Amino acid sequence: MDSFIYFAALLTFLFLLSKALAQSVGSLVYAVTRSKKLAVSTLALLFLPGTIIHEFAHAAVAQGLGVYVGDIEFTPKYDGENVKLGSVQVASTDPFRQFLIGIAPLIIGFVLIFLVFAIYDRFQINGLWPRVLLFYILFQIGNTMFSSKRDMEGALELAIAIFVLLGLVYLISGKQVFVIILNILNDLEPVFKMASGSLVKIILIDLAIVATSRFLTPAWRFSK
Repeated sequence: MDSFIYFAALLTFLFLLSKALAQSVGSLVYAVTRSKKLAVSTLALLFLPGTIIHEFAHAAVAQGLGVYVGDIEFTPKYDGENVKLGSVQVASTDPFRQFLIGIAPLIIGFVLIFLVFAIYDRFQINGLWPRVLLFYILFQIGNTMFSSKRDMEGALELAIAIFVLLGLVYLISGKQVFVIILNILNDLEPVFKMASGSLVKIILIDLAIVATSRFLTPAWRFSK
C-alpha cells in the first residue's frame, strides 16, 4: 500500500511539474524571441515525439474498443488560455470506454517505459549516448502522458458509479471488498516500485530544465 501511495504522490507531482516545465521553457523562448507564436512552435517541436505517442495511444485504444476515430492532428492550437499540441477526433461513447480512451496515454506511456528499461537491461546497454537517449525517451513520455480535461470527460460520472458500486458491495460483503483491493495493491507492489523509480528520473530531468530556464529567463531580459 505504501508503494502505491508513493507512486501516486510522485505522479501528482510530475503532473504539476510538467505544466511548470512547459511554462518555463515557453517563457524563456519568449524572452529571447519576443514572439508568442515562436514560443508555442518551440514547445510543439520539443514535445512532438511525446505528442505523437499521446494521440496515437488515444486512437489505438479507441479503435480497440470499437469507437470511431477521425483525424489526428499535431498542429498546436489555442484552447482558451492553454495550448493543445495535438488532438484526435474520437466519437462519443459510454463513460467506461471514454475513461479508458482518456487514460490511454498514461497506461501506454508506462508500458513503453517498462519496455525500454527491459530492453536496456536485457541487452546490457550502457554508455553515454544510450543513457542520453534513455533520458530523452523518459522526458518525452513522462511529460506528455497526462490527459487533458477534455480527454477525461465522463470520468466524474464513472467515478461516482464506481463509488456507489463499492458502497453497495460493502453493505453486502462488509470489509471483504477492501481486503481484496489491498491484496491486489500489495501484489502490484513491484510494479509500483518500478514505476516510481522511472518517475523519479523524469522529475529530476524536469527540475533541472525548469531551474535552468528560470535562471536564464531573467538573465536574458536583464542583458537586453
